[in-house]
Amino acid sequence: MPRHAQELGLSQTSTWRILRWYLGLNPYKIQLTQELKVNDHKQRRLFTDWASERLEEDPNFGRKIIYSDEAHFS
Repeated sequence: MPRHAQELGLSQTSTWRILRWYLGLNPYKIQLTQELKVNDHKQRRLFTDWASERLEEDPNFGRKIIYSDEAHFS
């Protein structure tokens, strides 16, 4: 952060204030908590087959699923 503040000709405090208050940005660190295992592809495939069958039975099935988690894959 000090380097960016210096490049902009601002104090570090002013740079943080602009980033956080005015732009709504917050520092974060991506944490790797789970890796894909060998069996994961098979499990995902079984789930998609199951979900496809439910969609054929009930066209509104997709609207009944609640997605509540975020993830980054790399």
